[in-house]
Amino acid sequence: MFVLRKIVVDGFIICALIFSIYATHYLWVPFHRGFFCGDESLMFPYRSDTVSTTTLRLVGLGLPILTFLICEWVVLRKEGTNRLCLNIPVPTWLRGFYCAATSFALGTCFVELTTNIAKTVIGRPRPHFLDLCQPSVDCSMPAWRGRYIQPDEYTCTGTNTEKFSDMYMSFLSGHSALSAYSNQFKEFNHPSGNSNDI
Repeated sequence: MFVLRKIVVDGFIICALIFSIYATHYLWVPFHRGFFCGDESLMFPYRSDTVSTTTLRLVGLGLPILTFLICEWVVLRKEGTNRLCLNIPVPTWLRGFYCAATSFALGTCFVELTTNIAKTVIGRPRPHFLDLCQPSVDCSMPAWRGRYIQPDEYTCTGTNTEKFSDMYMSFLSGHSALSAYSNQFKEFNHPSGNSNDI
């Protein structure tokens, strides 16, 4: 019963975090910053991601989880079983894998949630901002040169309107945050230690 209760609690927490990630990404309108016409960091042409978010998640999450599974099975497949879930014996290696995978999943959710909150609150324009937005101000006019253009002083005239919300979410980098986390995740509950808690 303890094992089942832990699984339910972990599942509830992960589902709550996933909902929070969805809300901060799709429902929370990001802060809109202004810009300088001469800001060369915003003049890059628009290109789609070199590594798509789907590919990053499949590789960045799939490889560590597969590694956890293989390592736990290789090291602990011969260990005895002393836990039951619904009267079904749960092998030690599977409990160890569950601890590692759950810790990794919770960390991933917190990283993505933190990244989404930072992106939305900071609202830094992406490097392709001017190409994508095509603001309604004429940067060649002296009136717009050398001064900060407030968000209420321009409108975006670009045609790629589905990207308008995303063009204010440059920092923090979601790709960098997830890549760094998935490559640095090494401290997890090993079955020879804390797995007895499940």
